[in-house]
Amino acid sequence: MVPIDIPGIAARFGVDPDSIFGRLYYHLDPKYGEPVVPDRPMKVLFAPRAGDDKNCVNFPLLEAVLAGLWQERRRDLWALGTALFSLGVALASLLVAILN
Repeated sequence: MVPIDIPGIAARFGVDPDSIFGRLYYHLDPKYGEPVVPDRPMKVLFAPRAGDDKNCVNFPLLEAVLAGLWQERRRDLWALGTALFSLGVALASLLVAILN
């Protein structure tokens, strides 16, 4: 668990610190953390308090989540590029067919 500076992050992005906290605690932690299972340690993405530190993220889990999101974005951009290229080919063939 790595402590983070929520007010510093909020200032950098020009948003309210409560917005950053809420996104981490109420959205990302339930989405990417493990559900609560009795008699088993829970893996969390964000913990408001971890020992003596406050506002900590599980850095290896966060890194894996971000890597997956970047991979998904890259895949989506390839699909969009392929679709735009095929649209360009279709429009070019339509133009050639109209002019002949």
